[in-house]
Amino acid sequence: MRWTRTRTTLLVLTVMICACPAEGAGQANITAPRVGETRVVPTTFLPDPFINTKVSLGLGYGKSSNILTPLLEIEGDPILGLAGDMLYVILGFEYRYAVREWVAVWGQIKVAGRLGNELQSILAQGVNAATGFELGWLFRLYENDRHYLSTGISVRNGNATLVDILSWANGIIKDEEVGLIRKSPTLGTVGEIHYAYAANDFTALQFAGQLSYSETVERFAGNEWYYGFGGLVSLDLAKRTGTPVGLALGYKHSTIPEGGDEIAEGAHSVLVGLSYMGRPDFSIGLDLEFQRVPLKGLDDPVKFFTATIASQYYF
Repeated sequence: MRWTRTRTTLLVLTVMICACPAEGAGQANITAPRVGETRVVPTTFLPDPFINTKVSLGLGYGKSSNILTPLLEIEGDPILGLAGDMLYVILGFEYRYAVREWVAVWGQIKVAGRLGNELQSILAQGVNAATGFELGWLFRLYENDRHYLSTGISVRNGNATLVDILSWANGIIKDEEVGLIRKSPTLGTVGEIHYAYAANDFTALQFAGQLSYSETVERFAGNEWYYGFGGLVSLDLAKRTGTPVGLALGYKHSTIPEGGDEIAEGAHSVLVGLSYMGRPDFSIGLDLEFQRVPLKGLDDPVKFFTATIASQYYF
């Protein structure tokens, strides 16, 4: 099977690394990520660039704006469409282990479900369930009081199941064999680069870039290159107001398909995040994300709004 040997080799290497005792294990002063003395606001928006040991849990709820899906076409021109909203939920879990001061291994699981809130949107967009598992390594390249640079590589395995009622019905009308349930397993590798900069004692900047080579959502369509990049400004308001709250503002652009959807060009996302950071080993926050996603098969980009509650425990 494709990629089987690669996955086995990476899994064996990860087990061997994790079996080594971590340097500084059992130390008492465990703190959340910092660049020098500046604490960084944790979010689900960009990958965490820091070497640490932690458990992360996120639960999100999202809704799309009115989606218009072409229903009937004559000579390639859509003359009838269905409109409706989509609802979806996202659950994510990550465990990261700092094997050395300069390297960490991590595993992440994501589960997403999508469903129309009205009959017409269920017919138009179907019912979608997606699961994903990612296993990776993060390496610190450089660190001082103002700068933090790291890079990583990971293997991502996803599986999406779509109950496509509209395509199935159109197939019957056109006397074509179209399945009601479509499955799309994907496997790929992801390379990452991360940079964080402490502008002052309460402001930190983060930048990240990703490059992925992966199977496409359309089965048997071969592999493709995908990319993503983004930036984040985090403000530790406790340094100015005494309130243990962090504020994060961010933007990112990505062509990497998420949740089983094939992105036509690239998704644009904006983040506003608030996080409680009163403890050095724990944080919990609310991430509000606004997305504009051009999906294949739709004339207009879909606008999504997502609210995610995310917590991190460092040990």
